[in-house]
Amino acid sequence: MCDTKSKYSNIGSLLQLYANSSEDKLIHEDATSFLFQESYHQHTPFSINQESITEPPHVTLGNTVIYKIPKIEDMLYKMYLSIELPEIQKHSNAIYKNNLGFLLIDKVVFKTNSVDIIEYTGEYLYVKHMLNHYIAKNEAINKMMGIRASDFEFNYIHNSSSEFESIGGFAESAIHEKYRQKQNLYIPIYLWDQNELLQFFPTSALYNEDMEIRITFKSFNKLYIVDNDDSTENNLYVQFNINEHKEHVAILIGKFDENQRVNDVSGNQIMPNVSLNAKLDIEYISLLKEERKTVIQNPQDYIFTKILMQKEKLTSNFNKIYLQFTFPIKQIVWFISHEENLTNFNKGQFIRFETARFNFSDSQNNIIMGLQNETYFSYIQSFIHDVNISVQNPIYSYSFSLKPNSGYNTGSIDFGRLPKRILEINGNNLKNTYITIFASAYNILHTEHGNAELKLV
Repeated sequence: MCDTKSKYSNIGSLLQLYANSSEDKLIHEDATSFLFQESYHQHTPFSINQESITEPPHVTLGNTVIYKIPKIEDMLYKMYLSIELPEIQKHSNAIYKNNLGFLLIDKVVFKTNSVDIIEYTGEYLYVKHMLNHYIAKNEAINKMMGIRASDFEFNYIHNSSSEFESIGGFAESAIHEKYRQKQNLYIPIYLWDQNELLQFFPTSALYNEDMEIRITFKSFNKLYIVDNDDSTENNLYVQFNINEHKEHVAILIGKFDENQRVNDVSGNQIMPNVSLNAKLDIEYISLLKEERKTVIQNPQDYIFTKILMQKEKLTSNFNKIYLQFTFPIKQIVWFISHEENLTNFNKGQFIRFETARFNFSDSQNNIIMGLQNETYFSYIQSFIHDVNISVQNPIYSYSFSLKPNSGYNTGSIDFGRLPKRILEINGNNLKNTYITIFASAYNILHTEHGNAELKLV
């Protein structure tokens, strides 16, 4: 790179020359800040154990459930939420939406007494799935997350604010009857990047801390669509609750008092505040005595991935978005949509742009990318750095790391050291749409004397 004030490059990692901070000594220079090595041998002293948390035994949609994490083993590895959604009443003009597992989750927070470790949304789960799941596991993932081949929402108008999208008048079809059936979902609850075994969360080292997972669910009215014909248009109210025998979900369409007791077509009273069966399955790591003593008695630093989010309304077809992130960033991922908060993940919801670039600077230098078309950010970047490419629903990314999904450090840029950090994005259809940006950032969890502390805040 030449010694001028303005520098042009498509290689984001070169910015590390200018965007370093005091924490980078640990992140960049001490690349062995992990408990385990990358290679494993037969004598590696740990094993995996599974535990199910069934308290509370029921969850209520539209509310937050808190799962207390038992400190029965040494480390957390993976978690899955199992939840059962009831059958929608047969021959009704309602079906469950596609991508149900992602729509169900509003927010996940993993925290201790002292700090919030990580937080993300159902939209992030969808983005992570689209870019990083393995195609060979599609059949299992589709069943786990309520994903089907077709949305069956032919009449959905992408710029409509209505929650009651059409299913195209197929209320009696056998295909749609299938999507009224009871849904058993198994939703991965990510702590941080868990593709490699080094990404364990130390439970035994935090003997003075309580740990919990808080999962906020969306309401039932966010999970289904109805056949919205002309006779009910503009007068549509749906009460969608399980009946008292908990056999199925009944719906009523029309105008009525929301607080009035009502019955379904069989005469059973429709109950408010639906409670559903759910549990949290956890995979723990058990260490041998010597390893456990090392973890508990010695201060430890764990580099992990924190998820940051920024939403903006695009007020023009030519936009310069100031990125608010101040952490060391591995990868930026974004999508553009008609709605600020997605009520579905249909193809018509997502919008393509024409060109984009990043504009960074520190106190001495200005580094501007050349303008790239949307294919560069949707195809080329994902081809190089991710497992999958999101073809139909365009999801865009730019990586400052060689392997942004690796638990090992393979590069980052400390955004906190850049006075200017702008994403410029242009297109002929962007005005009054929304951009959602996720950043994969490094943070450092420090454990000492049974307590947790985040070094980057």
